[in-house]
Amino acid sequence: MEIKKYPLWFSTIIILITFISCEKESLIATSEKPVVQAYLIPGRPVLVKVNMQRGLVDTASYGLPITGLNISISDGTNTISLQETVNGQYSLSDKNFIRTGNTYTMIFSYLNKEVSAKTTVPGKPNGLTISETVISIPQFSPGTDTLDTFIPAYINWENPDRSDHLLIMKNDEKYPSGISNGGGPFGFGGAYRDIEVNTGITTSFEITRMTFRYIGYYTVYLYAMNKEYVEILNASNSSSLNLTNPVTNIKNGLGIFTAMQADSLRLFVREK
Repeated sequence: MEIKKYPLWFSTIIILITFISCEKESLIATSEKPVVQAYLIPGRPVLVKVNMQRGLVDTASYGLPITGLNISISDGTNTISLQETVNGQYSLSDKNFIRTGNTYTMIFSYLNKEVSAKTTVPGKPNGLTISETVISIPQFSPGTDTLDTFIPAYINWENPDRSDHLLIMKNDEKYPSGISNGGGPFGFGGAYRDIEVNTGITTSFEITRMTFRYIGYYTVYLYAMNKEYVEILNASNSSSLNLTNPVTNIKNGLGIFTAMQADSLRLFVREK
């Protein structure tokens, strides 16, 4: 299963982290700690992005990239140096290096301090199923105040160890067409966005009439997440951000170094 892109929350969390100042009294003060962004997924190349932190009043999405670092990743047996392919982006093209169950340690030096982080690759989610592979959305008709009956569908999976999962539903159409009562010219409008649900430790998700705003084929990804990612995700959803001690698993840095794994299925959404 190939993950074509990272969920929107991955980038949103890092943007929130780069907003955080190390000095609460000054909105323009920036930290000397690097901001790390890395998500290890079996079957994919390794990519570690490193940027400077930025001030709260900065309008850029990220701080400036940090170049010239010597970043290494170890699986406990082998240690491999990453190559800087783009400014601030360090990669390893070997898709077989990241394996389920292995623990990986990242290390580099920045401003005479050792920056490091550790994560373990979780197992692939088991038992991912859907009760209906074709979802029929009742079409809104002008002049009427009722809709045809909608039959809900359920996405289910196994979760014996009560771990956290993230559900992503991505429309695969090149030009997604809006549903008339939920995203088209008579609907809510707005640009297309993937559907993203932090399902927590549950084992099912109910698809309702309002789940989808666009018709077409979807790929549904269910990600198994590690504790460090869940903690940052929960912190980003809180009513206030801790400006002096932001949540991170990076020693002498900020951001996230984590691993995850996903299973997927397909469904089709249509109007009736």
